[in-house]
Amino acid sequence: MTKPERLLKLIKLLEENKSLHIQDMVDICGVSHRTIYRDLNSLNKLKIPLTYNNGYELSESSGIPFKDLSTEDIDLIKYAISNNPLAENDFFNSKFKKIEEVLNSRSNIKNSVVEFEKQTQDNGNGDSTTVLATFFEAINNKKNINLKLKANENDWHHFSPMMVKISGKDISFIVRKNGDMEKQTISLDTIADIKIEEEYVPVK
Repeated sequence: MTKPERLLKLIKLLEENKSLHIQDMVDICGVSHRTIYRDLNSLNKLKIPLTYNNGYELSESSGIPFKDLSTEDIDLIKYAISNNPLAENDFFNSKFKKIEEVLNSRSNIKNSVVEFEKQTQDNGNGDSTTVLATFFEAINNKKNINLKLKANENDWHHFSPMMVKISGKDISFIVRKNGDMEKQTISLDTIADIKIEEEYVPVK
């Protein structure tokens, strides 16, 4: 059992039991007392507060994601994710799989209560995955980017990243040039390469 799997297991155990002792967790997870203490510390770092009252339990303000969703709700979300056109791209596909893992951990029922026909998806192009990941990294870290377009791969173009636009299966970047208030839309398919600049100059 990996650490992420063990943490999800502990969360589920703490939800299902009003009071859980360290030895109980050791026996169920098959690890040492030290490992369990480290796992509880990891849960605390993940903002999942625990209280101790003759045993460990989840705080009422734990805010566990999807706690109030029914199994049917979870099934519908999983269906929407797995059949989303964006899942054809490796970048989004990997993100969706992580969400599905969390959704699966929230359900006490192993088998789905709603039957859906799984659509076969193509995972997309690896180059576009790298470009997407880099674009999101630039947005999250407030960095400017340089783009090289397939129409002219000799030149780099300097932009401030704004957002990603999704229209059906088409993915585009909304960007601005420094000093230019007008937004530009650049299709992901037209981008040959991307790199992040060290400094970010916000567009006002």
